[in-house]
Amino acid sequence: MRIEIHIHRTTRRLSRPLPISSFKYKVDKVMKTVNAIITWPTQRKDGSALAITDIDHCDVQMAIVPDDGSAPTFTSVGKIQAPDTAFQQTDLVDGDYFFRFLVWDKQKKPKCSDPHDEPVTIEFDPPAAVTAVAITVA
Repeated sequence: MRIEIHIHRTTRRLSRPLPISSFKYKVDKVMKTVNAIITWPTQRKDGSALAITDIDHCDVQMAIVPDDGSAPTFTSVGKIQAPDTAFQQTDLVDGDYFFRFLVWDKQKKPKCSDPHDEPVTIEFDPPAAVTAVAITVA
């Protein structure tokens, strides 16, 4: 589906924005927090320019990777309002996750990018060794 805009008797078709181009994350082991930093797209799918002022927001969704190999089910966990680039998800337990990012533009009928999925694994170090042992022989 394309939207046509008529400006000064010319027709301009706007296509969907491209997905985000990069993603960085940091897992805080103590707080079980994922901090995500995105890079906004600068083009639409057709290659035309996309200014940050034409972007509304990025939906952030998360899924726990199922142990049985079935497809993950994504749930909305927040959004990043343009031009911000940071997102934080707290209170995660150890496991495998997918984070999905969908960029929405500001057209009258907003269009969404293709999804950009990122796997994240949260693992914790094993416990430290016992520090003292008292042994008695009876």
